[in-house]
Amino acid sequence: MARTRNTDYFEAGLPKIDEAQFRIIPDFSTAVAALERSELDIVWGLPPEQVSKLNGSKAAHVSEVQTGTWEMFGMNGRLPPFDELKVREAMFKLIDRASISDIALFGHGAPTISPFHPFYTNAIPIGKSNPAAALALLAEAGHPDGLTVPLWMPAQQPILKRMGVALRELAKPAKLTIELRQVPEDQYNAAQRPLMINSFFARTTPDTMLYEWYHSTGSWNRNTWHYSNPEVDQILDAARQTGDVEEQKQLYSRFQEIAAIEGPGPVLFVVNHADGFSNRVQGFAASRLSVLDLKNVSLSN
Repeated sequence: MARTRNTDYFEAGLPKIDEAQFRIIPDFSTAVAALERSELDIVWGLPPEQVSKLNGSKAAHVSEVQTGTWEMFGMNGRLPPFDELKVREAMFKLIDRASISDIALFGHGAPTISPFHPFYTNAIPIGKSNPAAALALLAEAGHPDGLTVPLWMPAQQPILKRMGVALRELAKPAKLTIELRQVPEDQYNAAQRPLMINSFFARTTPDTMLYEWYHSTGSWNRNTWHYSNPEVDQILDAARQTGDVEEQKQLYSRFQEIAAIEGPGPVLFVVNHADGFSNRVQGFAASRLSVLDLKNVSLSN
């Protein structure tokens, strides 16, 4: 598949190249090997396990940036056992964001939400797992002998599988048995699931990053989690209605305090975006929005 230069592009002199050809290579090991043989110029969206393979390469480099793309364990508040508040609270108590981030991403991410954003606050501690508290909450919810819950995720996504394995191990001391269920991607959203891994690409504003997922009327929330918190609704409504930046910062800071301890599910980390590119590629950089921006790219001989 090829795309040619837009001669009427609104920025004068851009893009610099006349044509780009796109190839779909499902296996990243194959793509990285082709990059090192100079058969490809750019490999977009390198998974963490592939980034280190290009460190020290004589033929290619890696461009890597923090993003607002986040992963979470989403709980459906209308399906058992997560229709019980204390079970949802127990899930938050189990989570160790830093350890899950290290296990899933090998250091190519951060256990927080959009740490580069001007509204981000670092005053909120990154909590540790507290299995004793989770065990007590499950007992209060009527599960003193433990509970078994399936965790659904798309198949053939190593990051998500590592997340699931990490949760499974963290949950054992609380007598919570997590069963990993992997299904083909085209079947993943076909049914309501009690517990699932959700992935969301970065958006350009806090409102578009949060409203549809956390507001009680938000489209994704309404169809997937059924989470409702009047204070969160008020915060998100007020933040989208005001043009005062300082007021927005205060509102989103309060939102972060709430999201750290309760919600439709614990947000675990944001994922770095990395692209590999050959030495002959000039003017290329990975995008925080995980898009492939080629307008400034040129090729040396």
